[in-house]
Amino acid sequence: MSHLTQFAVRLLLGPAALLPVAAAAQELPPAAAPVPGAEAPLAALAGAPKLDAAATVRRAELIELLRTKKMAYADAAKPGSGPVLLHIAASAEPGSVVAPAIQGLQMAYALPHSKGSTQPPLDTAVRDILLARLEAPHGKVRAASLSVLSRYVMVDAYDAKVVDQLVALVRQPGASAAQRHDAMNALVGMANAKVQRLHGFIEVILEACQAPEPFVRFAAMNRLVSYQALVGTAMDPKLAPRLESVWRKALQDSDPQMRGAGAHGFLSFVETYAASSQPHIDALVALVDDPLPTVRAAGAVAIGNLKVQAKVAALAKLLDDPAEVRASMSGFLGLVGVPNSLNFEVFAIESPNEVRHYAALALVMFSSGDKPFLELPSMDNDGSSEGEAKALKARVDKAKAWYTKHFAKRQ
Repeated sequence: MSHLTQFAVRLLLGPAALLPVAAAAQELPPAAAPVPGAEAPLAALAGAPKLDAAATVRRAELIELLRTKKMAYADAAKPGSGPVLLHIAASAEPGSVVAPAIQGLQMAYALPHSKGSTQPPLDTAVRDILLARLEAPHGKVRAASLSVLSRYVMVDAYDAKVVDQLVALVRQPGASAAQRHDAMNALVGMANAKVQRLHGFIEVILEACQAPEPFVRFAAMNRLVSYQALVGTAMDPKLAPRLESVWRKALQDSDPQMRGAGAHGFLSFVETYAASSQPHIDALVALVDDPLPTVRAAGAVAIGNLKVQAKVAALAKLLDDPAEVRASMSGFLGLVGVPNSLNFEVFAIESPNEVRHYAALALVMFSSGDKPFLELPSMDNDGSSEGEAKALKARVDKAKAWYTKHFAKRQ
């Protein structure tokens, strides 16, 4: 796999019903009297652990830290804090207290099935309260729950109930786009290709690639690239036409950043499944003439990775192209109600992310056989924009000189 398709593999999956939000058991203390204008308390949940006298005192301490936003890692990780935080997470407290309590569970509990940790593991009791909190009216509570639930799908012994519920949320028509997007991201820890197929992971992603919201499609395409890299040629061949359709459709998208993502996704698709197909190769190398820099960069990488000798001159032309290569989405609101952004994860070269940098790296792929290896200068610099520009110029100049000596006379 090329240097540009060796990125972190992160994935998704599979269906279940939310737990009912039940009335609190008697061990849950009553909600404090509401303060005029204050955030409304949540409904209490069943399943919270019972607290002894010492834990009740600790609960009051943690509540104060949560309310004043002063809870530190050490407070959450202190032995015995886990059950107390879980008690708060299930209680009739305001969302501004419950949300950070849920986040604190990540410090108070170890990963499920972890060995050697002194912390108690995230178990089904914690899981069930988090699943129930996905129905909370407060976005920060739902976002915190999704964040902790993602830890149940980061290990081979994944929790099927969590996976099923998150997939159901991704597919839920009534869920907001932010909920569906965040549920998708909560599933990124799954890293077992067999598990992915068992839970219909690819179907979930292909569905999300057709979502009406651009940023949901964008996030789904990130997952699709990861799926292609993980499963590789072991993928069901019947899926290949559907994957190709997604990428070709993205290349025609009205959103320029979606087109950029589509170009790099299509490249990873062709490299994995259709590297010997001349029509696919022709479609990729034609991207070097696209008006969008991100698409031109994908064309350059395709020429290098697929070693298309007839298009080496196109790479030389791109060595004078300083346009920025970027595919990102921004401006949409996440569950916590603040602007969010996404970057397409296929980009993996050293900064700066410019078309000419991609072209120089692509030329390296042709330095074999009767041609000496093109060893580009290091990008090490003082970290300033001037230093970075100087280092890139040295790299591009070396690539130009190498091309002139070994290819220019033949073109």
